[in-house]
Amino acid sequence: MSLLSNLKISARLYVGFALILVLTLGIGLLGDATDDRLTELTVKLYRHPFTVTNALQEANTNIVAMHRSMKDVALASNPEELVKAVADVDAREKKVYEKFALVRERFLGDKSDVEAAAKAFADWKPIRDQVIAAIRDGRREDAATITKTLGANQVAQVNATLTKVIAFSFDKAEAFMKNAEAVSHQAELYTRIAMAAAVVLGLLIAWLVGGSITKPVNAMTRVMGDLAANNLPVQVPHADRRDEIGLMAKAVEHFKNQLVRVKQLEGEQEAQKARSEAERKAALRQLASTFEDSVGKVIETVTSAATELQASSSQMAGTASETSAQASTVASASQQASANVETVAAATEELSSSISEIARQVERSQSVAARAEQEAQSTTDQVRALSENAAKIGEVVNLINDIAAQTNLLALNATKFRSIKQVQSSPCRTPLSLAA
Repeated sequence: MSLLSNLKISARLYVGFALILVLTLGIGLLGDATDDRLTELTVKLYRHPFTVTNALQEANTNIVAMHRSMKDVALASNPEELVKAVADVDAREKKVYEKFALVRERFLGDKSDVEAAAKAFADWKPIRDQVIAAIRDGRREDAATITKTLGANQVAQVNATLTKVIAFSFDKAEAFMKNAEAVSHQAELYTRIAMAAAVVLGLLIAWLVGGSITKPVNAMTRVMGDLAANNLPVQVPHADRRDEIGLMAKAVEHFKNQLVRVKQLEGEQEAQKARSEAERKAALRQLASTFEDSVGKVIETVTSAATELQASSSQMAGTASETSAQASTVASASQQASANVETVAAATEELSSSISEIARQVERSQSVAARAEQEAQSTTDQVRALSENAAKIGEVVNLINDIAAQTNLLALNATKFRSIKQVQSSPCRTPLSLAA
């Protein structure tokens, strides 16, 4: 399997198909060899035993016909019948010699048997000639006697030798047939064995090649499923292979490393986000606390200024009541003081409105601080607005302080003016008191 893991998948498929083709070719070559062997046996059977047997049978048939024709020679009643019978004997004799020539060429047994049969046939000719000569001389009884004795014996000898050769040819043909059947059965057996071996080897090759592909692919599929399920500690197998599976494993390993890096970055981002959120919340709480302290101080300052303004207003009201009967010189001062009082009242009303606005803004800032995680930007805007209002309140406080200072100055001037009037109206005034 390690050898297969070092081959490309395409190379494995090529090797597998090549082996199957080699097995198929081997079966084909075995079949061709068997066919050639059977063809050779068939050719030998046809060219030798079959041809020899047919030739000997035809020769025997012609010999039998010649023997009959010799009877016709013996029974010929005129020269024409004699000539015809002799011509038939000669023609058949020629055919017999042709068949003997073919037998000599293709007989696979002992050639002496063929020669013995040919000699026996040749020895029959002088006997036939004696019969023909006796008939021509008119000695029919001698011709008949020769035909029945010498001729019949010679024909029997020829038949015996031919029978021996024919029997050998039959035996040889039967041997060829048995050999051909054995070769055929052997070839059939070898073919079946080769086909079974080809099937087994084909299945083995398919199992090896398929297993070398499907097993690592299934393993990679399971690994990729684990990675898809965020099972990052899973080990990627087959990264050391030098085929397409190895390349796939390296790619999956790279993907795994990237996924691990992404998870690390996500964790760092979450931690950074948590730290930033905590810092933002702390900053908002600090800002809200600072703003609350600042607003509290402003409210305290405004309250103190309002208290002083109320006291000054009360004192100024008493002074105005005392000086209402004074001369016209203080009337204008009283009117001015009254106008200042109205201004102070208006400023006080505006201050009260600002204080209410500040209270609302404080309440709103507290609500904004409670929703700081969702409305940070809105809180910042509100803080900026509250800062501007605080600045306006500071301006109002400064204005109130200025008004209070002016009011105190007017009250002091009125007091001095009243003291002067009292001194002037006193019967015991002196230059020193007037100067004071």
